Amino acid sequence: MKAHYPDVETNVIKEKVQQRFQDEMIQTVDDFDDIFNNNDIEVYKFLTFSLEEDALQRIREQLEGERDINITSSGHMNLEFNHRDANKGAALAFYSSIQGIELEDVMAIGDHFNDYSMLEVAGFSVAMENAAPGIKEVCDFTTKKNSEHGVAFAIEEVLQGRIKKMVR
Repeated sequence: MKAHYPDVETNVIKEKVQQRFQDEMIQTVDDFDDIFNNNDIEVYKFLTFSLEEDALQRIREQLEGERDINITSSGHMNLEFNHRDANKGAALAFYSSIQGIELEDVMAIGDHFNDYSMLEVAGFSVAMENAAPGIKEVCDFTTKKNSEHGVAFAIEEVLQGRIKKMVR
């Protein structure tokens, strides 16, 4: 959070995080066996945080070979574990299909690797200025930062015809 909002005081960020944990009923656990061995719990996603990037990398390497797990990240201090078919690209393809919109006519905007599949399938992909470098490489256009209303800027640029879809 501090990386995205450097001007916000740490105590304010901590309060907002604590409120989010309460609002979304997020629970922390010390032993995953308690979850895996409980048949009353249906797991949709795991999200793990660590200040130790080496630990996250070790976890990623240990689980990358698992065929039903898709490992992504929405920031430099976390890993997200989903079923391989549960990703933003599949969701965007499904939604555009039921809306009768061709993917080539869809613009997607993202900033981190949990957005990668969506940016890959969209006809026009936009990276935030503060996006991870690997995300910028797959996108057609880079907009302003989140804090500079980059999403609104990209939409206005497209609607005004100032940026056009490029052939990848």
